[in-house]
Amino acid sequence: METHFDDEELRQRLGGDRKLFADTLRMFLAAPSHRADEMREAAVSGDAGRLTKLAHSLRGVALTISAPRLAELAAALEERARAGEIGDAAERIGQIEEEYVIVRQAVSFMTDPR
Repeated sequence: METHFDDEELRQRLGGDRKLFADTLRMFLAAPSHRADEMREAAVSGDAGRLTKLAHSLRGVALTISAPRLAELAAALEERARAGEIGDAAERIGQIEEEYVIVRQAVSFMTDPR
């Protein structure tokens, strides 16, 4: 089973600081989306450099909140874009979008005060 969001790993990495944990998740939820539209525009226009930067940024966010599958998908897109191989970018971006929704739901659940 793939891990979409590893709250325990994040808690450990943050030294068990509950406030920092909650703040980190709130920042993720409040931040602009995963920028799939921008990634798609870069791919369509053939801008592999921009696509590389966007995927790299998303990978960093995913690693920060302990979302390993999202980080893996972003890293794969980043690697392909860096190599100038963006023919399959639309499919990869679609996978990223699907995973982002799953991670966002998991993070939202963790921040729900109920």
